[in-house]
Amino acid sequence: IHDFPTGSDETDVQWIVIELAPVGATDTGVVFGQVIEANTHEPVVGVPVAIGLARTSEKAGPGLTGWSAVTDTTGRYRISGLPPGIYNTLPGYLVGDSFVYRGRVSQVEITEGAGVDAGVHEVVPEIETIEPRQGAVLAGKPDYFHWSPVEGATSYSINLDYGTFLDAVEAVYQVPPEVEIGPGLHVWEVFALDPGGRLLGMSEVRSLFRVAEPAE
Repeated sequence: IHDFPTGSDETDVQWIVIELAPVGATDTGVVFGQVIEANTHEPVVGVPVAIGLARTSEKAGPGLTGWSAVTDTTGRYRISGLPPGIYNTLPGYLVGDSFVYRGRVSQVEITEGAGVDAGVHEVVPEIETIEPRQGAVLAGKPDYFHWSPVEGATSYSINLDYGTFLDAVEAVYQVPPEVEIGPGLHVWEVFALDPGGRLLGMSEVRSLFRVAEPAE
């Protein structure tokens, strides 16, 4: 497992080890469920759903174990060939797959030969952070924040550095002089809201950028 240094990117990876486990005679469990859009309650088609063993000591989270599926035209998925155990289920776990799971990780227990209904998972549209891009190094404070819009959103809330919230009505925010963004590493994410303050979309992960120290 590669632990990225703060502010680095994937170019730091030199090699990857892939470990495979043989299929066992008891690996006959099945989990199934459905994914819907949280606000329209319509089925979500083509979103990946992953499961991973809940034992953190095995470092096996959703997407790391190879057990995954893609929802069909009714928003349903089915994953089979599972060994007995307790699993976390997580739809929309890939960055860039267009949807984000808005609830807590759902946990199910699989027994040999049994099928388990994981229930209905609600997702919201994924917001892509465009500028400042992930891993960017800026000479000075950014002039604006730019992200992908969400249909039906009337306002956006930007979370800057784990607590400073900036409000915008369009998918771009012009940074005013009074907002301080000094040298160093910064993180930002975006939430889309409707007129009643209901969450319509959100960033999958926080995006990082660095403001360079001024030249002496």
